[in-house]
Amino acid sequence: MDRETIQADVVVIGMGPAGEHVAGTLAERGLSVVGIESDLVGGECPYWGCIQSTMMVRAANLLQETRRVNRVADTATVVPNWTPVAE
Repeated sequence: MDRETIQADVVVIGMGPAGEHVAGTLAERGLSVVGIESDLVGGECPYWGCIQSTMMVRAANLLQETRRVNRVADTATVVPNWTPVAE
């Protein structure tokens, strides 16, 4: 295995949501930062966890809310399209 020596002000071990935030904040303040992560930078949330779940729940809530228009003000047609959510 090739090894390289890197000089840094801070080493952040674990680049989940908290580690990513800490590393970014310190870098913005001018420190040199090295992040160490064995799996997913940002944790699982940006890849398949809470962000995607939140988008699906929000889209479903919007569809449900638009179905109430007919009882409140005039009429509306709702045509679900999950492509934007999937993308």
